[in-house]
Amino acid sequence: MPHREHLIPANDNDIDTLSGLDPADRGKLKSQRKHLRSLLKDENWKVMKTSN
Repeated sequence: MPHREHLIPANDNDIDTLSGLDPADRGKLKSQRKHLRSLLKDENWKVMKTSN
């Protein structure tokens, strides 16, 4: 997928501007995004495509 880098933001600056989240929730969301970014790296993407 040539545009998978657009699926999630490259950084978490937008999370810090969300006024409805407390610091703990911001931390959880940032952690989940970090995990998703690591899954979308090329080597993991290739593994996911071959397992289909």
